[in-house]
Amino acid sequence: MNSLITRVNEMDHALNQLRGSNCRPATSTSLRPRVDIEETEAEFRVRMDLPGVKREDLKVEIEDDALLIEAERKSEASDDVQVLHRERASHARFSRRFSLGESVRSDSIKARLTDGILELTLPKAEKALPRRINVE
Repeated sequence: MNSLITRVNEMDHALNQLRGSNCRPATSTSLRPRVDIEETEAEFRVRMDLPGVKREDLKVEIEDDALLIEAERKSEASDDVQVLHRERASHARFSRRFSLGESVRSDSIKARLTDGILELTLPKAEKALPRRINVE
């Protein structure tokens, strides 16, 4: 087992030299999750990739006419496991803020986390909805 660990460390060191850096294994970092924002006639839809984030580590709130999304991904470390190689951060967090203005009914926003994807539905306020004006 130790020879395998030594070989992995040697390969990691060689790759770091090729890249011209002295990288260390990631332990904590900031996430920048991908976001899709769509608009229909009646609402805005936000989809955000949050793999590994648990519902209890996710906060979605309205603050000063802005939608604030904060999340933290925690790694479950085990004392009886020896890490051979790590590129993914074991602990990551992020915070993202979207300005809403007066175009959204903030009391009707819905959020759902399913399979690592956060989906938000933001209904448009009445004054933001398109309406037809009758021409006489």
